[in-house]
Amino acid sequence: MMCRLLQIERSGYYAWRRDCDLEPAPESRAGRRVVLADRIHTLWEQSRRVHGARRIHADLLADGQMVSLWLVRSIMAELKICGLQPRATRRTTVASGTAAPIGDI
Repeated sequence: MMCRLLQIERSGYYAWRRDCDLEPAPESRAGRRVVLADRIHTLWEQSRRVHGARRIHADLLADGQMVSLWLVRSIMAELKICGLQPRATRRTTVASGTAAPIGDI
């Protein structure tokens, strides 16, 4: 009735209505991903952008969220965030046991 009154196609109305629902319902799978993405980004920021998927996964489990490591990795990839790997330290100078100390200039 409304479509006839407005002189629009029914399919056009339902397409418009579908596009208006930008955020999915929290109980849906997509809604859960949105909530998890927000929580993952918050945890990553709190770790000073250091923690990776395994550490964030452990934090989520400690918070009582049942989530797989694969899902955490997937969401982090969507958000384009990753943990930092510590660099190996490289020793550049090795003191010789027989070298004499250098005097003060």
